[in-house]
Amino acid sequence: MFIHSSHMLNHHSPTKPLSPAKLNADVMEKQLVAMLEADEKWQLTTNRPSKVLSESVPQELKDTIEAGNVLLDNGQYGEALGRYLSIVGLEGTRECHELLNNCALAMLLDGQYTECLDMCKRCLDLNSNSLPAYLFAARANRCLGQLDA
Repeated sequence: MFIHSSHMLNHHSPTKPLSPAKLNADVMEKQLVAMLEADEKWQLTTNRPSKVLSESVPQELKDTIEAGNVLLDNGQYGEALGRYLSIVGLEGTRECHELLNNCALAMLLDGQYTECLDMCKRCLDLNSNSLPAYLFAARANRCLGQLDA
């Protein structure tokens, strides 16, 4: 979104205009804030938890994962992550890359970007074709400002 300089208000003095450099910095800051707000809304609407399809995961563990998914959908990222982490590594989930994807997603949305990257790596070690893991890792790197990673 481009903000035209004629729409900027001078907060310093109603009679003294801003210098071009200050005006440019203000415009850039407002554009950045707008972009980040739009990106946050986009991430919240495009990031969905994975459904566990693996037959090796017992139903009671699938139920725990589904409860975490509901929490995640309701914006309770920390609580969802707690549910997921409570069963990571248990018999039946060791090969469940969907569970690790969901952990990574909860970490990403909770602002735990470094932890998200670690979880994505664990997931990709299990399934190198996991597109959500690549996507979440890319978004975490972007949030960390690691655009060349």
